[in-house]
Amino acid sequence: MEYEGGKVSEGALKMAQHTIRIGQMPEVEIVHKDLKITITSDDEGKLGELTISRGGIGWIPSGPSNERHFTWEQFTRFVREWKG
Repeated sequence: MEYEGGKVSEGALKMAQHTIRIGQMPEVEIVHKDLKITITSDDEGKLGELTISRGGIGWIPSGPSNERHFTWEQFTRFVREWKG
């Protein structure tokens, strides 16, 4: 975020436009194959993929990196404790 004289500049308030694509529609029960949601930004291109499975939720950033996976219990604790 950019600051000018203790105030947030107008350019800092502009949020990038994001595109979210879901490959499986309509309602789907996840059984054997994870649901993958691709997230892209008009500023940075592909940000990564959100994966949802019966076992939990994961984030695979774009580029050469590994998935960060949370069980549903871990994810629930994280969201409850997040002070955002």
